[in-house]
Amino acid sequence: MATFGYYFIACGRLNEIFALASITQLRRYSSLPIVLTTNISPEKRDDRFAQISDITIDYFKQQSKSKTENRRIKLQLYKYSPFDYTFFMDCDTKVVSKRVERLFLLLEYGDIVFRKRVKESISSPISYLYKGNLNISYHGCMFLFKKNSRVRAFFDAWYDAWGVSCKKDMGPLRRVISSGIDLNIIGVDAGDIGAISSNVVRHQAGPIKYKLMGRLINSLLGEETYNEYRDLFVSSYPKNIVKRYKLSRI
Repeated sequence: MATFGYYFIACGRLNEIFALASITQLRRYSSLPIVLTTNISPEKRDDRFAQISDITIDYFKQQSKSKTENRRIKLQLYKYSPFDYTFFMDCDTKVVSKRVERLFLLLEYGDIVFRKRVKESISSPISYLYKGNLNISYHGCMFLFKKNSRVRAFFDAWYDAWGVSCKKDMGPLRRVISSGIDLNIIGVDAGDIGAISSNVVRHQAGPIKYKLMGRLINSLLGEETYNEYRDLFVSSYPKNIVKRYKLSRI
């Protein structure tokens, strides 16, 4: 029988808080198994993960201090996921509907499902992340895939393309898809009802996710954890970005 499940990756305490809130929220809408890969050792891990049902937490030791080290797992996910059908989500996502499980049905029609990117202005928060390069067709923040030889070849190509710079992964994703690789891709428009959209899963890039995730963390994990999140998040951005997006308050 085919297996289905969710996969998250969290490196560092800030992303651990994101993951704890996201997975706690996901459990409101789905009982499918979850895998979390983290660089936080078991003795330092947040105790509240033990309260989440059917979750497997894998520890990996970082090879470097790079903030993009998690891509070594993400871009080889077909090797690490134990599921036949996997739904990967960045740890800073918010599931808002029980229809999340229905998204696996899209894999009946293709090998992998990406959310299409909406057009961004040069002043958008994601432009800050990608230094003005907005020529990216698909989001890498969440995707579904099934295991087969085409998907394996795709992940290998994505990993190799990323390895040239070892930084962000969406530029390499665009290059691999543009190369004409043999892969049946389903691109879902962000506004489609029942798709990978704000109707089912919400995700915001860069500094604007501060409010979306902050409210979730405050409601699910409490004020003490929210205050820790706020301090970690604000300290991760330059002062001009903190001021521009009003990151010091919700």
